[in-house]
Amino acid sequence: MADYLKKKGLPVTFVKNISSAFAAAEALKDGEMILLENIRENKGEKENDRKFAEQLASLADIYVNDAFSVSHREHASVCAITGFFAELCGVSTGEEVKQLSAAFQPFASVPFHPRRS
Repeated sequence: MADYLKKKGLPVTFVKNISSAFAAAEALKDGEMILLENIRENKGEKENDRKFAEQLASLADIYVNDAFSVSHREHASVCAITGFFAELCGVSTGEEVKQLSAAFQPFASVPFHPRRS
């Protein structure tokens, strides 16, 4: 993702772990961003730890969930972090919700009549 963003001309720095993310965040200039490595194996992530979520939140100005496929997980970076931000839905997640809503819409309008014996 960092390479893709760089090719688009966006000033992004890839950070491999959360401990180095703090130093990288301190060095950011206006308009720059950091991209943090997959954090699933970090202590606190899978436990939905609020303190870990707070650490993550301290690195950001906004939170956008654009990972529909993991939105069901009660992990710190998906669930607990929302306590520190207004929740925003990313483009991909919004499209997934739109498509699923459309797929189930016909069923919502068909009346259900149980069989009578």
